[in-house]
Amino acid sequence: MFLISYFLFQKKTRKKVKQVMFWQALIGILLGIVLLLLPINQQLSNFYHNFWFGFSLAIIVVSLYQWYVITNKKRFDAFYVKFADERQSYLQNLAAQITYVIETLLLIVLVFLQSFAHFTISLQSLLLVIIAIHVYGFLLIKLLLEKLL
Repeated sequence: MFLISYFLFQKKTRKKVKQVMFWQALIGILLGIVLLLLPINQQLSNFYHNFWFGFSLAIIVVSLYQWYVITNKKRFDAFYVKFADERQSYLQNLAAQITYVIETLLLIVLVFLQSFAHFTISLQSLLLVIIAIHVYGFLLIKLLLEKLL
C-alpha cells in the first residue's frame, strides 16, 4: 500500500516507474508462490483448490510478464509511453467508474429479486459473477472506450 500511495503523489519518471514495477513484480511472484503452496495441506473442496491454484498461477504469470517488461528496454519504453498518456489514464478511470456502476446495479437487482421474487443464488456463484464482471467487464469496457473515444 505504501508503494501505491508513494507512487500516486510523485512525479512519474521512468526510473521511478521501473522501480515500483520491480517491487510489484517481486512481491507478486512471492505472493503467488505462497498462495500456490498455502492450500496444499488444507481440506478444501475441489472448486476452491482449483480456484486458488488458478488465482496464484495468474499472479505469478502477470508478475513474470511485468518483470519481463522492466528488463526489456523496447517493451518498457512502449509501456511507459502508454502509461504516461493522459488519454489512457482518462479511459482507465472512466472504465473503472462504469464497471463500478454496473456491479452496484447488479447487486441492487439481485437484492430486489431475492426480496420480492425469492430468487436465491449461492454465495459461490455470486462471488464468481462479481469477479467475472469486475475483471472481464472492466477489460471489455476499456476496450470499447478505446475504440469509441
